[in-house]
Amino acid sequence: MKARIVMPQELILALGSAEQTKAIYEACVSLGVEFCEITQTMLDTPLSVCIHEGQRGIPCSTSEFSADAAVIFSGFSRKRLDEALDRISDLKIPLKAVVTQKNQSWTVRQLLEELAKERAYFAAMNREKNTQVKPIHQQDKKEKKDV
Repeated sequence: MKARIVMPQELILALGSAEQTKAIYEACVSLGVEFCEITQTMLDTPLSVCIHEGQRGIPCSTSEFSADAAVIFSGFSRKRLDEALDRISDLKIPLKAVVTQKNQSWTVRQLLEELAKERAYFAAMNREKNTQVKPIHQQDKKEKKDV
């Protein structure tokens, strides 16, 4: 008997402005993926509960959030995740996550806080990297003339 690996149903949980959630919903429809809008009442709910019990369907966003927009992917293969990310790339959504064994017990709020911390860390690292002066031996000839 062959073992079958059952992949969970693909689901995108979204948080953002009315325009962003509508655009994410439309991307979900075109991808054939379930959509669940993250509401204020879901923030202290574990991701696993949101995945299994969250309200599916058309977004009814009332722009109740001032936080950065976020998208959380559940049940996606690597190939399908790349396809979904490509589909929403024009939306400039700063916070993105995939549900894992480790984070599925976290509340939506915990995950969003962790994503915000990571984003701030990488932004600081990029600023530091861009402001560091290269040693003379690593500079281009043009840069050496400017010094």
